[in-house]
Amino acid sequence: MHAALKLDVVIVGAGLAGIATAFRLSQAGHRVRVLDEHEMRERGRTAVHLPPNGARILVDWGFKGDLESRGHKIRYSMFRNMETGDMIGPQEWREDVMRELGSDYYFMHYHDLYTMLYDAAINAGARIHPNTRAVNVQTNPPRVTLSDRTILEADLIIGADGSQSLVKRVMCGEGDVKPEGHTLFTGIIPTNLMKDDAELARMAETNRQEWQFWPGTSRHTDGVLMRNGTEFALHIHYPNEETLSHETDGWNDEPWRGPRPKAGNTKLQRLIDLCPEMHAQKLFTREAPENWTDESGRLLLIGNAAHPVFPGWGYSCAIHLEDAEVLGTLLARISHASQLPTLLEGFQELREPHLRFIRDTSWPRFFETVMLPPGPERDARDAVLRRPHEGKTWDDSMLRRQFDTFVGAFGYNARDVAENWWTTWGRLLRQRSRGTLHGASGPMCSVPSFHVTMEEAVHVRASEL
Repeated sequence: MHAALKLDVVIVGAGLAGIATAFRLSQAGHRVRVLDEHEMRERGRTAVHLPPNGARILVDWGFKGDLESRGHKIRYSMFRNMETGDMIGPQEWREDVMRELGSDYYFMHYHDLYTMLYDAAINAGARIHPNTRAVNVQTNPPRVTLSDRTILEADLIIGADGSQSLVKRVMCGEGDVKPEGHTLFTGIIPTNLMKDDAELARMAETNRQEWQFWPGTSRHTDGVLMRNGTEFALHIHYPNEETLSHETDGWNDEPWRGPRPKAGNTKLQRLIDLCPEMHAQKLFTREAPENWTDESGRLLLIGNAAHPVFPGWGYSCAIHLEDAEVLGTLLARISHASQLPTLLEGFQELREPHLRFIRDTSWPRFFETVMLPPGPERDARDAVLRRPHEGKTWDDSMLRRQFDTFVGAFGYNARDVAENWWTTWGRLLRQRSRGTLHGASGPMCSVPSFHVTMEEAVHVRASEL
């Protein structure tokens, strides 16, 4: 669906949220430019989760074949004690539950997903500019100042520039930032190395649809196959007090040079030691901004700039895809300039309650469960996980519990919620815009093409660069 009004959009940040949003807005006919201060070299060094809510979006966008050929489908989790290596038990992801959710759960290498969406955005008409650093953002009119002092004007500026967002700082300041208490270590192991170890070889079998889990005391490890079984991605959440102190906030391009995490059991430790290299990121909790758009209705925050989440988390990727789908669906309906502020407010209205549930309920519950110390709570958890391993069959209460848990986490349908919102409010917006169609707030339009720098004191229309 193409919008009746074509917007000039500048997206600051070419991460997953920025690229996915560029793709959807370009599909809707808008003129999109993406600015990123980094080179567009290979991005991502590990696997990303594609739970049903994320995988459904990719299928809707036409990537079903890519998802099935590049992704690794998961049907159950296998739990082992991180300290001892003892089997706890499997958790099967029931066929009927996954069918209700509309998709399976996949893992994919971040770079494969990113490249797929990057190419799709280019093919849809987006223009992406690496090595282009924004240094300021202003409104009235909306404009971005670049490090070379070029000024880009646009109808809408989107801050998709991550947890340390420039656009967010301009709009509302930094907010509170606190260490979470853990460092995330990631590594990728070629599975041919695992096949040389008899105990590790089973995890490298390409037909295994397992997500390996090692819960421990204030730590946990998980691992999964990807790239058609040629690589095994490992993620370790490890307490800061047992790691050499480092204050890195964001991924470091350089491999981790300090001592590697200690597993406690020799099998997992051998897996960790097989990683050719590891990368580390200290985790921080960040205060989410109260408002994702400014008073002018021409600046918008999305992705980690609006709702910071931890990297490597089960929801991280899907959240960015949902942002792109909701915003793309809403802005595909815009027909007049006066509608833009309301549509951006609608975006936050549709996204914030779900994200608040994820941040305040689902995430703490998950981490509390997999990082329990020895005691009655851990014993109760293990008893539940051990039940299928002991041959006890599923009953209706177990099935209902898994269904309720998965629907709460993965049942959000981005396209449906956006279309339902438009069904409720779209008619009112159209009537309001017809009332102002010939007034002072007429449709936005582009200026003639030119490209100059600030030294010549001329502003550049983003769509004309």
